[in-house]
Amino acid sequence: MPGAKHINAKNNQFLEKTRSNAGKARVRAADLVETDENGEPVRRRRAGLEKGRGIVKPPVSERVSKKPAVSSTTLYLICFVVIGGVFFELLRLFL
Repeated sequence: MPGAKHINAKNNQFLEKTRSNAGKARVRAADLVETDENGEPVRRRRAGLEKGRGIVKPPVSERVSKKPAVSSTTLYLICFVVIGGVFFELLRLFL
């Protein structure tokens, strides 16, 4: 674990760096966007997918939207109990 001297040295380096850059224009990420021959921005995600680096897990919003509110097993169990109850009630009435 770094000691207090190490942390103070890093803080001082950061302070000097920020003071030396004070008043200068900041470089924005939008200024560094690469463009293809048509002038359209090249998307890093598209390039990553072409290289075989796909998204491992889909976003949470997609995972939640595909999930049913009640699982099929629970639905079958409820139907079985209700239909069985109706069947036995009818049996009791007519016998």
